[in-house]
Amino acid sequence: MQMPPRRSRLRRTQTGKRLGLTLRDIEIFKLLERYRYLRSTFIHAFVGGASEKRFKERIGDLFHEGYIDRPEQQWEFARARYLPVAHENGAGATRALREAGIAIDDARTFPATTAHRQFQHSLMICEILASLDLGVRANPRLRFIPWSEI
Repeated sequence: MQMPPRRSRLRRTQTGKRLGLTLRDIEIFKLLERYRYLRSTFIHAFVGGASEKRFKERIGDLFHEGYIDRPEQQWEFARARYLPVAHENGAGATRALREAGIAIDDARTFPATTAHRQFQHSLMICEILASLDLGVRANPRLRFIPWSEI
């Protein structure tokens, strides 16, 4: 039995697979709506799961079927192929959030109109804020207040 060819990390290869979205998928979309850009390692730290390998496969399915995007600017980094992949919401995620009744008010870290101009800087800010959020979640006496609430 021959295995199907491996899909590219750089280009979307739709298989026509019909994905049944889970609550964890919606949580991923909400995170990306809040932070704009997150690497797969950060997303996994937020939503968890028993198997990191299965999580990466699911993220790959969400990318290849058009729910989330992988910003092209990240492939310009010198070690891009050795770093965890950065993601952002795509048209499918936006549609799924609206269908779930979750308001999209563009109160995320970077609006769509400005984030791509300085991608590396934008990604760094998203990762710093996500790190703070994760650190605060580890201590039940603290609460992370996002900039949209301030």
